[in-house]
Amino acid sequence: MGSKTKERRSVFKGALSVITVLLILYLQHCQLSYSASVAIRKLLFMAPQWQLINCMISAVPFLLFLLLTSRVKLSLLLSSILVTVLSVANNFTLLFHGSPFLASDFYSIPTAMNVLSEYHFNLGPLTWRILFLALAEIVLIVILYVFRGPKRKIKWFVSMAAMAVNAALIYFLFFSPWTVFPHSLFTWSWGPAVNEYGYELCLLNSCSLLRNRYQIPEGYSAEIIEFTECDPFSDGSYPDVVIILNETLCDLSFYAPVPEGREVIDDLFKIPTISSGYSTASLVGGGTNNTEYELLTSNSMAGLTITAPFQLLNMNGADSVVSYLKWMGYNTAAMHCGNATNYGRNNAYPAMGFDQLYLGLDSFDYFREYGNRNWLDEDNYLDMLEAYEAMGDGPRLMYLLTFQNHGGYEQNEPEWDTVSIQEDFGEYTDDVNEYLTSVQMSALAFKQLTEYFADSARPVIILMVGDHAPSFIQYLPAKPGITGLEKEIALRTVPYFVWANFEIDNSALAARSSMVDLVPMMLKAADFPLTSYYKTILDLNKNVPVRTMDGAAMDAEGNYFRIGEDTKYSSILQQYYYMEYNALRRADDYRPELFSLAH
Repeated sequence: MGSKTKERRSVFKGALSVITVLLILYLQHCQLSYSASVAIRKLLFMAPQWQLINCMISAVPFLLFLLLTSRVKLSLLLSSILVTVLSVANNFTLLFHGSPFLASDFYSIPTAMNVLSEYHFNLGPLTWRILFLALAEIVLIVILYVFRGPKRKIKWFVSMAAMAVNAALIYFLFFSPWTVFPHSLFTWSWGPAVNEYGYELCLLNSCSLLRNRYQIPEGYSAEIIEFTECDPFSDGSYPDVVIILNETLCDLSFYAPVPEGREVIDDLFKIPTISSGYSTASLVGGGTNNTEYELLTSNSMAGLTITAPFQLLNMNGADSVVSYLKWMGYNTAAMHCGNATNYGRNNAYPAMGFDQLYLGLDSFDYFREYGNRNWLDEDNYLDMLEAYEAMGDGPRLMYLLTFQNHGGYEQNEPEWDTVSIQEDFGEYTDDVNEYLTSVQMSALAFKQLTEYFADSARPVIILMVGDHAPSFIQYLPAKPGITGLEKEIALRTVPYFVWANFEIDNSALAARSSMVDLVPMMLKAADFPLTSYYKTILDLNKNVPVRTMDGAAMDAEGNYFRIGEDTKYSSILQQYYYMEYNALRRADDYRPELFSLAH
């Protein structure tokens, strides 16, 4: 064989090697994209510049391994393993948390590890697709062994040059004064952002947003905030307040054709003197900390660039129902039987002003199990009542986050299920039965709690709401006609209940609401004086009762739209987000008169 023939064959093999390496790296990019629920059509037709940038970012693990080992095939194998693990983890994060893994979720890893034992992981079609891509990458790596690559020293210089280019790219995109895309890709929803710009780009963008964790409303200025004067404070007698965030309490029948979903919680809707409606959680199937943040502060998660706010925000002095009632002389307590460090509650609760904390196993006396499900609502209520009765003679605020209905929903054998649905939902049928059994127990426990307070000599008002729907709801068929924004909202819809042992103004309690509306509505129903912020929220509820973290909205007439569109509600929405931003930053332009009562 002539030297020219050998040279041509060497060049051909080298070209095939390069093409194979690039194909493997592209498949790794596809793994990450699929795991973040990027549609195949969106991935294939994404703008070329974003395709290129995402592929360069996803190549970073390979280049790092190449820099360390100078061995192409080993580096590809290690990067494929790493990307596959990240993709599968991202897939399950999306399933159980409601959004893909972003920078702020690094802070939630300890919390996730604490609850993983409760879940049963099914390898769905998306997971199998990720694993199939991993297998294809391994096959291509094996094929590479028939090609002779460049010398080790050349590989090292190539990897150094590629890493330098990637480092410059990342700086240019995220940290330089001028960038090729908006500073924040997440205006309202991660979904459109990930599908337009790609998962890797959004992941890095979420890292840069940790520097500024608040969404800056367009045109914001503290001087142009419009507001209604707050109510004057009087030394009148006000009732005790009990707020219960019930883990995964959801009416499945609101979204899916599961009539038993409403039947099992009828004990709640039929409680004497109870008022009820539907509210909107921030995420599908997860995001408990997001929900309790919205519930207690009346600040929308749409105003933040992060999740898990208790871990990432300074809650010291934050305006909330806790600070509001403490200012009125209330003794305050917070309870949760889960790990005290989950989402940083051991730090966030006292920072918000709770006087007494009951967190973790050692703080609870009552503990029974139903099969393999534990921390029953009934037991939590018994502990709560003991703590409530020990709070002294003054007015009391008691906040309880329950645990009983937490996923997963294959912890018990079928004989433990007291509910058996008629519909066949395939692999999720058993999950639905176990879930509805737990909800039925939850409803009965709350009914017993109201019976206890009905005999109390102290005036008491109770607000209870679910924190989100179970994660499997997104895999159930929707009721006929639920599509688009209506479906997006229905997946996040949970029931709320207000009960009191005295007469309240039920007209203050809207049939539909956002999570941030609930506390102001309850306070108005019980004739509390209201701050300007609470009044603005109530006015907003009358016009746009449903507003999600991702910007889906429904007005009082039942029309659906996306926040950010030019509508007749733009002005009142803008004023709310101006006020929220002012409260979040607490900078020199902070206006305390918006968030406190007049003397």
